[in-house]
Amino acid sequence: MPSTYSQNLRLELIASGEQANTWGNTTDTNLGTLIEEALTGAVQIDISSGNKVLTALNGAYDQARAMVIIVTGASASPRTFTSPANVSKVYVVDNTTNADVTIKTAAAGTPVGVLIPSGTSKFVYTDGTDFFECTNAADYFTADTVSITGTPTAATDAVTKDYVDTEFYPLAGGTVNGPVTVTGDVTITGVGSVYRFADGTTQSTAAAASSPSVPSGSVMTFFNAAAPTGWTQNITQNDKALRIVSSAGGGTGGSVGFTTAFASQAVTGSVSLGSLTVSGTTGSHTLTTTEIPPHAHYIGNAVITGGGPFAAGPGSGNFSYGTWSDNAGGGGGHSHSFSGSTSGSATFTGNSINLAVQYLDMILCTKN
Repeated sequence: MPSTYSQNLRLELIASGEQANTWGNTTDTNLGTLIEEALTGAVQIDISSGNKVLTALNGAYDQARAMVIIVTGASASPRTFTSPANVSKVYVVDNTTNADVTIKTAAAGTPVGVLIPSGTSKFVYTDGTDFFECTNAADYFTADTVSITGTPTAATDAVTKDYVDTEFYPLAGGTVNGPVTVTGDVTITGVGSVYRFADGTTQSTAAAASSPSVPSGSVMTFFNAAAPTGWTQNITQNDKALRIVSSAGGGTGGSVGFTTAFASQAVTGSVSLGSLTVSGTTGSHTLTTTEIPPHAHYIGNAVITGGGPFAAGPGSGNFSYGTWSDNAGGGGGHSHSFSGSTSGSATFTGNSINLAVQYLDMILCTKN
């Protein structure tokens, strides 16, 4: 009957009656080479050329049997190396490359495997179907087993409770040194009856609990270019006035935009006159010479007695004749005073200005 091989370490199992007088060679190989390799052996896997599959050979040296796997080489992308399916084993994987690597099994399905980031080492275990990380610090360390001294300087340095108590905040309570920035909600338990502030003022915890600074969902007005941190601008209301009311707030009204109603506008239209009655008296006026039309007057029946230049003529003696005076008057205008009253009606028809400005009802409140 031929030899068989163990499932996990692939050791040769000599069949009964086989290898008479030569079984020692097989036993030496199993004990002195293969088992030693499984317990203390280390193998290097170069991932520079791509993903790798660990070799697995029955009764001979292979990569999958080693205890320690050292990943070497360089890669611009993450790599994967695969162990045989249905083989239980523990490994220490040391990733010395610049790329992340994942170790998984060749089992059917979709094994997840374990990620070993660049520059790190992990202790992993496979049950033949998938890999699991077994380097949980809580499994290997208990309280008071680690002693740390010195001041931490690097981001990965560990600190002691004493350092935290001295430099920051004692776990048992105390005073915080320096400003504290909190992101997210804060729940305070075990407080006393008052909050005490740096300026010496206090506020009872009951009052603080019943009167939060600004409840979520509150709507307020701001004279800012943008909403403050923690607030969201409401853009559904635009171009409206604010109206203070004594009744319930939150209402809206009006139909004309604020800028439209109060823009510069010309009033156009026409005036229609109805019946108009004027009554009164005209004052008297005496015309002056300059106000009457130019005219002359006839002077008739002038009697001339003979003698003088008229004596030599025939028929000398007395005679009569008519003549005209010089023109007088300037033809100018004049005026009369008037006193009285008018009565009647007039109607203006034009375009009205709509001042029904849109508004938001606001209420004034004083914080208690």
